[in-house]
Amino acid sequence: MKVIKIFSKSQLILLRNINPLLGRHRLPKRILKKMDYILEEENLGQQGFLIAIVEPVRDDVREIEDAVNVYPCQLQFLDEIERQETQDTDRSNKKGREWFLKKLHIQETDSYIYVLYYILKKHLYKTLS
Repeated sequence: MKVIKIFSKSQLILLRNINPLLGRHRLPKRILKKMDYILEEENLGQQGFLIAIVEPVRDDVREIEDAVNVYPCQLQFLDEIERQETQDTDRSNKKGREWFLKKLHIQETDSYIYVLYYILKKHLYKTLS
């Protein structure tokens, strides 16, 4: 699973600068802005971070746990999944992608992890049917 972990503002700035070079794994501008907002506004804790999963996700819970990779700590899934809007002119929307945000909590370290991932629309609607 290909993931990008962001721990600090400087890493996010680097990601924004290399994003055009990521090819098919390029992140939408709105997702980068959401990551920036989370880093500025939310308290992640001492060992908290952001993750962007750059491959399509099918099984939300298992694939997210694998991407976060904080074994042996226990992950607690918080809140509901939050759908992220991307512009119609954005390249990712043309590919039939729906972006989501999930907040996780690690009790042992009292840290929060925010996971941004996408599901292909064709897989999303198959699971809902």
